[in-house]
Amino acid sequence: MSFPIGDIEKLVEIINDFYNNKDSINTCKRESLRLAQEKYNWELESKKLIEIINKTL
Repeated sequence: MSFPIGDIEKLVEIINDFYNNKDSINTCKRESLRLAQEKYNWELESKKLIEIINKTL
């Protein structure tokens, strides 16, 4: 879950949802872990970094 910078009302809404709905926070945890493993992992990021370095050299 995300919220626009400075949107305190949206942040409060998200926190209240997590507090009142444990399934919601557990779903968010699972999705965060999946994204970390599949999309935002060092193996993929290191390939992108090497590509950028090679293009600039």
